[in-house]
Amino acid sequence: MIKGGYQRSDPVLDRDTVLKFTDDQVSEEAIAKLTAAFQAAPCGMHQMDVLRGVIVTDSRLKQTIADTNNNACYGAPLLFVLAAKHGSQFAERDVYVAAENIMVEATSLVLGSV
Repeated sequence: MIKGGYQRSDPVLDRDTVLKFTDDQVSEEAIAKLTAAFQAAPCGMHQMDVLRGVIVTDSRLKQTIADTNNNACYGAPLLFVLAAKHGSQFAERDVYVAAENIMVEATSLVLGSV
């Protein structure tokens, strides 16, 4: 989970992909900041009802999710699952923007992301 332990200077340019996480848990404060980053993401035509984010910390549920996607979770201590309403004109783009916000915020918190 924790990357290096040094302060990042530019979370956009410093972000990189982590494929192996530590067993450290993500703090409630960090989860709140990641959630705020998700909520701050712009959405097409202000359609806030087409996007949902679910935070998963339960180890059995994380393992079930990992088993269904070829272990693309890489043992992360927390999953931020994003879902968009089917058929929404901008939903796919909204998910991308929200994911980027979450990953940039994670970098600023010295956390890794996939």
